[in-house]
Amino acid sequence: EEVMQACEDEGELPSPGMPNNMVVRIGRLMRVVKVVRIMRLMRYFEDLRLLVTCILHSAKPFFWSAALLLLIIYVVGTYLTHIVLVHRIVEGASDPNNTAVALNR
Repeated sequence: EEVMQACEDEGELPSPGMPNNMVVRIGRLMRVVKVVRIMRLMRYFEDLRLLVTCILHSAKPFFWSAALLLLIIYVVGTYLTHIVLVHRIVEGASDPNNTAVALNR
């Protein structure tokens, strides 16, 4: 009953020679045939389905490994910047010709 009302709302009226329940039965049969055809095709795409499933399941570990890698790069960059700064301050204090360090005092 709801299916027929939806068909009438969309403007898809059954042909005059067919009763309403016949249209619903044909629609259900076509839906079952479509599902069966898809199920038959799915056996040919087993490898593709496995590949897509593996990629989707590896997305979360990939995100965390990328985050860890970026954190390591940030920490090493900060550490190297600190080492260079200390080196420039120490070398600059012993070199009287270095005006950049002398101006900062």
